[in-house]
Amino acid sequence: MKQFIKKIKFILFDSIGILISYTLLFIIYCENSYETSETLIKRKVFDKEIIFIATLNKFAEHPSSINLKFKGKIDGTAIVKYGFNKIMSCGSDTLSNNFEFIRKYGDWYNDTCFITFTPLTSKKGEIELDCEIYSSQKH
Repeated sequence: MKQFIKKIKFILFDSIGILISYTLLFIIYCENSYETSETLIKRKVFDKEIIFIATLNKFAEHPSSINLKFKGKIDGTAIVKYGFNKIMSCGSDTLSNNFEFIRKYGDWYNDTCFITFTPLTSKKGEIELDCEIYSSQKH
């Protein structure tokens, strides 16, 4: 009987050790399974349209969401558009003087974001674009 109880304890403790090991491996895997592809651009602008392109980095695949931050100072007004390609925009806004434009999207499944800055009355200024595309990490 004592021999049987010893075997049961051994199997029980061994099983708990294996369970803890697999749980830790799963946690480590999950924490490292997401990737953020960030594009940061600072630029002087004049009276010409500019297209910025943000893409996934080489470690990422299957995008899921995006954060877009556009800020700066211009001497008039301009329009910013953003979308999956140069033609189709998901949204736009009019910018003027000192501005900060922030958009957060929970659903973004394209690996590229096109951001178009079109001056209306603005002739010069400085802008900063910060685009983060969240996705799975390539394995």
